[in-house]
Amino acid sequence: MSIDLLSMALNAALRTATQSIRGKDFSRKRVLTPDTVMRLLISAEGGSLDKILHIAGIQATASALTQRRAQIPPELFRTVFTKFNSRCDDTDFFHGYRLLAVDGTAINLPRNPDAPSFVCNDSIPKGVNQLHATPLYDILSRTFADVVIQPESKKDEIGALVTMLQRNAFEEKTLIIADRGFESYGTAPGAYHGCQLQSLYLPHLQKGR
Repeated sequence: MSIDLLSMALNAALRTATQSIRGKDFSRKRVLTPDTVMRLLISAEGGSLDKILHIAGIQATASALTQRRAQIPPELFRTVFTKFNSRCDDTDFFHGYRLLAVDGTAINLPRNPDAPSFVCNDSIPKGVNQLHATPLYDILSRTFADVVIQPESKKDEIGALVTMLQRNAFEEKTLIIADRGFESYGTAPGAYHGCQLQSLYLPHLQKGR
């Protein structure tokens, strides 16, 4: 898809997601509308909130952005994710199969010892804040098909994969590629109605084989 089509798909997904927000918090016209805040957070490249607002050309304070963000239910971001993906129908195939890869990664956050994401142990005595993301990635179309985000201290990559297997239909024949850390009886795709016989869980091949 072209950049213009991707932008249109994102805008449509944002409009659909934010239509459900009602009440006094969003009853008046403001600079930081729900779709503006969500688009800003999705496109942010890092740095302070003041810097992010400055680059976007939005006349608002970091405090105002933080307050507005707190008024948006987290599940709306997943709605945007799924609606956006539903409009990106340029899936490519490898010999008739959709190729998906799954792996986990840690995401560093600003330090906050009171947050659920705070991790402190012998190897990191001062502690850090981290989330653990386990995405399902479409290799050929280069898009994320799904993702599960957990606090690093409670990460469960196998459980995350099971969740994604359960909530996706897998309408096309699909190869799911993963490393040995995902090997488990519980992740056998045959156990999930969405996979049936069309999908194959394929642990990552070792070098030299």
